Amino acid sequence: MGARVGIFYADAYGPSLPTMVSPEHRLLEMNPEKRTIIPIEYLEVKLVSFGFAGQGRVVMRGPMVPEVINQLLTIAKWGELDYLIIDIPPGTGDIPITLCQIVPLTAAVIVTTP
Repeated sequence: MGARVGIFYADAYGPSLPTMVSPEHRLLEMNPEKRTIIPIEYLEVKLVSFGFAGQGRVVMRGPMVPEVINQLLTIAKWGELDYLIIDIPPGTGDIPITLCQIVPLTAAVIVTTP
C-alpha cells in the first residue's frame, strides 16, 4: 500500500491496456519540444502503452517494433517509482529480447497457462 507504481505495457501488436481504463484516460500527453511522454495516471498508477499513442492499429515490421518500445519506455517521464511493471507479449520475439537487453531486471513474474 502506498507504493509508487508504473505499468509499461510492451505489447505493440495488440495493446489492450487502453480498453481497461476509462475513456478520458486513453491518450498519452506528449511534449515534442522536450521529446518526452507524460504517462497516463489511472487510480494512482502511471501507465504507458503503444495503445495510448492515438495511432490506431499500425502494422510494424522488423526493427521498428523494438525501437518504438525502447523509445516509449525511455522517454516517458515516470518520476520516482517504487516499482515499474513491464507486461510483455508472449513468446521470445524481438520485444522481450530488446527489453531484457535495455532494462536492468530485479525480479520477474512469469504467467503461464496449464
